[in-house]
Amino acid sequence: MELINIKTESKPSLDLATVQQKLAAAQGPEYWRSLEELAGTEEFQEMLHREFPRQASEWIGDDVSRRKFLQLMSASLALAGLSGCTKMPTQAIVPYVRQPEGIVLGRPQFYATAFTLGADAIPVLARSHEGRPTKIEGNPEHPAGMGRTDIFAQGSILDLYDPDRSQTNLYQGETRSYASFIASMQAPLVSQKSNGGAGLRLLTRTVNSPTLAAQIGKMQQQFPQMKWIQWEPTHRGGVYAGAQMAFGEPVESFYQFDKADVIFSLDADFLYPGFPGFTKYSYDWANRRDPDSQKNPSGLNRMYAIEATASTTGFKADHRLPVKPSDVEQYARALASRLGVGSGGTVKNEHNQWLDAAAKDLQAHRGRAVVVAGESQPPAVHALAHAMNEVLGAPGSTVIYTQPLIANTGDPVQQFKELVGEINAGKVDMLVIIDSNPVYECPVDADFEQILKKVPLKIHHGLYYDETAYNCDWHISGTHYLGHWSDARAVNGAVSIVQPLIAPLYGSHSAHELIALLNGQPDVSGYDL
Repeated sequence: MELINIKTESKPSLDLATVQQKLAAAQGPEYWRSLEELAGTEEFQEMLHREFPRQASEWIGDDVSRRKFLQLMSASLALAGLSGCTKMPTQAIVPYVRQPEGIVLGRPQFYATAFTLGADAIPVLARSHEGRPTKIEGNPEHPAGMGRTDIFAQGSILDLYDPDRSQTNLYQGETRSYASFIASMQAPLVSQKSNGGAGLRLLTRTVNSPTLAAQIGKMQQQFPQMKWIQWEPTHRGGVYAGAQMAFGEPVESFYQFDKADVIFSLDADFLYPGFPGFTKYSYDWANRRDPDSQKNPSGLNRMYAIEATASTTGFKADHRLPVKPSDVEQYARALASRLGVGSGGTVKNEHNQWLDAAAKDLQAHRGRAVVVAGESQPPAVHALAHAMNEVLGAPGSTVIYTQPLIANTGDPVQQFKELVGEINAGKVDMLVIIDSNPVYECPVDADFEQILKKVPLKIHHGLYYDETAYNCDWHISGTHYLGHWSDARAVNGAVSIVQPLIAPLYGSHSAHELIALLNGQPDVSGYDL
């Protein structure tokens, strides 16, 4: 038999120097199934091509269905993802040398604090893992919250770690230290003190903190001619103006829906987050709707709602009447006249019977009925609601009047108009903006972006480098409420302490520290204040 010599090609041997060079260039730990894979030889690449073809050209369409193909591909992707689980971090993880007292790994700690939203403060418990806030829950021991939160409080934890947060102090777009900002403020403040602060303006959002309000009051004493403007696009100017009409002074209305058998809503969506006292109101209202609740000895409540836009409260009402926004005041007047307050308003004929039944129901439950006006309603509607509540015997029972939750109860729209007029007249030399974005939020006809250019010195303080910050000279990075000390008033008037769970990120500073600087106290801390 003739032997046939088969010439076999020998595999190229691995060059140790080449392998060492490949290993030196690797980034972090890597794994190989063979030395051939490490060397990256042509034979190994050919084997990979046969084992894992780029195109399924070798498959026979009749044997492999489209469903089977998708199943195989899904399994391949899932298995491929497991390779990421085998990689260890390249940096060394250093454990505690001395573990802080009271911290047990994996066991959370809870701190009582408060989240401020507009005129209301929601008492919360902030959960912390190893010194890092991770979750917001309601504080069950606070009477204004009853252990409940809303979507805004729950989502506020995300702002703390938001990568879009402002991380530096800026002067005309360039990074500056806070010390340089302090130094730059000395000359302007001396100049403003010489004329009593005639050219100084302070623009803020709604101030709910008694401490911050006291600081601004002290600032007004040092600069008696300065002006404080409080602006938000959704403000409560009508609430306090209506109370002024009814009582001669602005007051806050705290409703006790757990004692109300009949509720009449004048476009008031008090069962939706954002309405001051939502957490307390929704809790009390829901208990009166539960027939099996031990907190409901008087039976189920009943609710009427007049509203211009479909709302959470309107959908939950027993009787809902949709009207045009411009007609809410007329329907409020018509209801008031049926209760013996003022003259009647103009309503549609088919709605008279509805209003008659509602008025009769309210009168039948005198002392246990309440009328609630919406935050966006004009002062006249709020004044009518106060007058109707007085006739129904609601004060002291289903509604309690307290001091205003906010420090500045003036008309925000009028204040903002005056600010625009003074800037155009060249009367503003220094404008300090705290936690507000008027360039984005102001009425379009104001064109505040162009108006800002007329102010010689503009200072912005906030959590984000937003549209207003971009148009200001200085931007001071603000502190998240979980990173500084403060206080706030809840809807029932109770003052809650806002305490930090984490050191201020990015070297940021709170509004308290900025106002203290303007008051000549650059070294005072929020804790001391």
